[in-house]
Amino acid sequence: MIYSRDSPSKDGPELVFRLWEIKKHDGDKKVSATIRRASKQLRSRGGEYLAKLAGPETIAEGGALGDLYANVVEMWADHSARSGVGVSVGTSSDRIPNGPRSFGSIARQFPDYSEPGQREALVVAIPDFPGFANRVKEIVWSGL
Repeated sequence: MIYSRDSPSKDGPELVFRLWEIKKHDGDKKVSATIRRASKQLRSRGGEYLAKLAGPETIAEGGALGDLYANVVEMWADHSARSGVGVSVGTSSDRIPNGPRSFGSIARQFPDYSEPGQREALVVAIPDFPGFANRVKEIVWSGL
């Protein structure tokens, strides 16, 4: 979950949030299949994710941030203008999508998030993604 301040209103800037699903893609299928899977997973489990992330913070945080945490699940369920979604996929540079149609599943899964910035997507392309992923695993496991 990422939160930020929205553009100012008459009462000052409001805190908004975007719930992101992050996936890796190192198979032979198109990246759009991974984007579709991430979009569906975010749609079906987003409320659960938010409840797990925000629950402890409702006790620890006060003020505007505490208020945001206390209301994120309801804002998600109501498709509030203060909520939104994002999908990010890491892959090899030779697997980059050819155009915006690869991201159509995000709009299909989240038609109620139609305001600018409520649906976001990002593909991070690395020349040798499988090699990069293996190296990251080695580094992480060596620190444990």
